[in-house]
Amino acid sequence: MDSTLVIVEKINSFYSSAFSQLITITVLMIAFIGIIVPVIFYLYQQRLFRIEVHSIEDKINIKFGEIKNELKEVIINTIDEQMKEAKKSLENDYHSLRGDIFLVQANHYVSNSRYIDSLDSYLTAGVGFIKCKDELNLKTTINNIIGYSLPSIESSQIKDNENIENDFNNFINLLNNELNKTGAYTVEIRDMKSEFKKAKVRIKTERNNA
Repeated sequence: MDSTLVIVEKINSFYSSAFSQLITITVLMIAFIGIIVPVIFYLYQQRLFRIEVHSIEDKINIKFGEIKNELKEVIINTIDEQMKEAKKSLENDYHSLRGDIFLVQANHYVSNSRYIDSLDSYLTAGVGFIKCKDELNLKTTINNIIGYSLPSIESSQIKDNENIENDFNNFINLLNNELNKTGAYTVEIRDMKSEFKKAKVRIKTERNNA
């Protein structure tokens, strides 16, 4: 009888202990699920958020860099175009002014019967007018070369001026290449060549003979 009671007590004590442990484990699990898991989930979310923020920042920085480079390229190209236009405008102004100055000088030489000097100045003026595409003044210059300078020049004057023939040929070539693609100056070029050829063999000008 006593042994039976002892066994019963041991069994009761075992189940009581096991039940207490079960309650303890259950409480701990509830605490883990209710407290620890939300904390872990929160920390995990925070880590994911930081990763996402860094990813977004990286994408923004990359996109910003691309936009910055594109804007830089656009600005550089715009400045280059504006500088090219400004340079072209300045060059045109320079050639136009140079042409005007030498045209006036050439006319002055003609009025003083300095025909070889007038030809030199007309050629310089003509080059300027070709480069700035001032065809009105260019035609005036050509007409004066044909009508005044070349008919009054002697062969000796051409020989004494070693650069004049080379300057004349350069002017003809420039005129032909730049403005005679449609044949607009074919007649003028022919007439200038013809008059220069005559001048090279002329002993005295017709004006001097007169």
